[in-house]
Amino acid sequence: SPASRMLIGIIFIVIYIAEIMFYHKHFDPRKKHEDEVSRAEAMGHKVVATLTSSRMYMTNADESKFAPEYYCRYEYEVNGKTYGHVERYTSSPPRQITLYYLDNPKKVFTKDPPTDTMVLPLLIIAIALSAGVYYLLFGAPQ
Repeated sequence: SPASRMLIGIIFIVIYIAEIMFYHKHFDPRKKHEDEVSRAEAMGHKVVATLTSSRMYMTNADESKFAPEYYCRYEYEVNGKTYGHVERYTSSPPRQITLYYLDNPKKVFTKDPPTDTMVLPLLIIAIALSAGVYYLLFGAPQ
């Protein structure tokens, strides 16, 4: 019935909002990243890396135009040892970048937070839970 479908729609929205709030409070990669940058800075594990090479590729951004994508190799030095790091850019790459590390200077990261890729899994979980609630409340759909 329309009323049961509307109720399940409301339940879905509530579940999805609750999931997002829970995820961002407990698992948000951006918050974890900010904490790691702060810890690395406090330990003095901050280095400047210099661009040593770059390659530009043209990628199909949409059906009608191509966009440049740069794969850049940077080198940096920690305690007299030289390391390399690769970054990807969609615009002209900078000549120097600042990198951070915690315990291992081979495992560096930039100050830019990682992209959040949890939207689809959270959406799928909300759909599955809503379907389960529908089944429990109203039985199998006719």
